[in-house]
Amino acid sequence: MTKKAGLTGFIGLVAALAVASAARAQAIPPPVSLTASPSSPSPRVPYTVTASTPTFDKDLAEFAWTVDGKKRPEFSGVGANEITLTAGAIGSITKINVSVSRPTGDGGSSSLTVIPSDLSLPWIAETTAPRWYQGKALPTPGAVVDIIAVPRIVIAGSSLNPDTLIYRWRIDSDKESLTGSGKRVFTFTASTLPETTHQIDVSVEDIDGRVHKDGRVLITTDAVPRVVLYASSPLGGTEPRSAASATARPGLFDVIAEPFFFPLSSAAALTYDWTVDGNAVPASAQNPRIVTIDAGRRANEDISVSAAVHAVYLFQNSFSALFNLFISQ
Repeated sequence: MTKKAGLTGFIGLVAALAVASAARAQAIPPPVSLTASPSSPSPRVPYTVTASTPTFDKDLAEFAWTVDGKKRPEFSGVGANEITLTAGAIGSITKINVSVSRPTGDGGSSSLTVIPSDLSLPWIAETTAPRWYQGKALPTPGAVVDIIAVPRIVIAGSSLNPDTLIYRWRIDSDKESLTGSGKRVFTFTASTLPETTHQIDVSVEDIDGRVHKDGRVLITTDAVPRVVLYASSPLGGTEPRSAASATARPGLFDVIAEPFFFPLSSAAALTYDWTVDGNAVPASAQNPRIVTIDAGRRANEDISVSAAVHAVYLFQNSFSALFNLFISQ
């Protein structure tokens, strides 16, 4: 072996040992580390701070806690590796420190900063509901649902623009389904099976990783599409209090079919077949959801109105609804 080759081999060996030593150094965890759960709590709610001591037994160590520069003896003591605090207002800063000592003389310390934030997750089901309906359009099997992340994160007195935050979405505990800056809306198609619950999780953080906020919402397809018949008038439109029955004086009377919770993808293709007292009658030329009844000569009589609504929807292609009209004097 030449002198040059031997020198090259020696240098290579030294480099390999240096790399191995660095890897071992990186693998050794710090003696003390702090974590908060949740890491960015909602305002005015309790949260837990835990001191982890992976290299020694916590039950044989003494923990001395400090919160915002003040010693907290009520939290401190042997084995006291966990404390519970109450979060302040959104954007407030709480600085937490713990010093750990052992009978052998060694130990360590760690610090943590907690910044409360808020995150709401409203959702919109892309299903039908009348404009006058005060409830919410509900998700049905096979419907599209949109989840909107509405975070409020304040750092150093300034609210961060939600469109600059990083969002990581997951559905039903799967791997990340959608990730990216400004990805505030997560859209998915619900299962075609009735009464299925979907779990949607999202984590939100600023680009510098100073605040990390987690949120979760459950969406259940426990609603089913349906059609309800109501009284209607040319000027007032649907009369919501007249579902399935009404009393009227002799004359012309309108009944309207209102479809609830049909996926928007199938709502445009709905067709309506009307019958009055068992006889087929045509719908209004302006609106197939309306039928007009001529009850000018039917005082003190009941009139039965029915609608068969046809749709291309999963397991059911026809929906029916009844309306009873009593004509008074």
